[in-house]
Amino acid sequence: MLNLINLTPDDTLTRNPLYDRWLWPVISPPPFSGRTVLAGDAWHPMTPNMGQGACCALEDSIVLTEKLAEAMKSKHISVEDAFKAYGSERWRRVFPLTVMANRIGALLQSENTLICAVRNNLLVPRLKPRALTKHTNYEFEQAKRDGH
Repeated sequence: MLNLINLTPDDTLTRNPLYDRWLWPVISPPPFSGRTVLAGDAWHPMTPNMGQGACCALEDSIVLTEKLAEAMKSKHISVEDAFKAYGSERWRRVFPLTVMANRIGALLQSENTLICAVRNNLLVPRLKPRALTKHTNYEFEQAKRDGH
């Protein structure tokens, strides 16, 4: 593989900087168009600073499956309604996580001397493990309704 990479001419490579693409309330498009729906990083990419990207993608698939199953069982719920319900439920979960992951990354990766001093000497010593993992204690709406 490395040999193949080394043989690739530089002028055929495209290099782009990494950046965050946040979802913004009201102005962000819905996670679906017609019968195509987005999940995981395709809809809500997040920096890896909280270790939640793949977990959110799995959560998306579960919620989307539940919403589509409800639509298939009901004559009153369309696929579009299921997609809207999926987007609404997941938005409340993923929007805060994407913002928090970005902010944590900015703080942890900062090279600003003042920010590093505050982070290393004031914030890090006061960190509480439970506060850092609070976002991992997530229950699906369906599980709550079923009493699990």
